[in-house]
Amino acid sequence: MTADEESAARIRAGRTVNLPEMSQARLVKVFYGQRELIAIATRVAGTLFHAKIVLAGNFDKQLVGRQTR
Repeated sequence: MTADEESAARIRAGRTVNLPEMSQARLVKVFYGQRELIAIATRVAGTLFHAKIVLAGNFDKQLVGRQTR
């Protein structure tokens, strides 16, 4: 399933979020965009999901500007 920018931010913050999921799977992979896996989430009820595992975003991009000189 794919999360929009607002939902992805909520997931990364560890919050529960409503996601448009058509299957009845209890455990789902959540992507931001086409390729960035951001979380593994479990269904709480209906379309309400809570991330059990949140993956760090683009780690290389996070390091830019943080290098010590």
